[in-house]
Amino acid sequence: MTSLLRTAEAAAASIERGQSKAAENQLNALIREVKAQAEKHIHKDAVTVLIEDAEYLISELDE
Repeated sequence: MTSLLRTAEAAAASIERGQSKAAENQLNALIREVKAQAEKHIHKDAVTVLIEDAEYLISELDE
């Protein structure tokens, strides 16, 4: 779980620095990691929320 947090923090830092492509890559990595942990260490409802939130952030980077 700490790698999820590190990935999210890295994405947040990239967003703050205005590095949209880096943030997008980090958010996509977060999505892959969440999917890999689905049903193992992360409840399915939390998986849905985390993925939807990451996808929303990615969509906002493009604007």
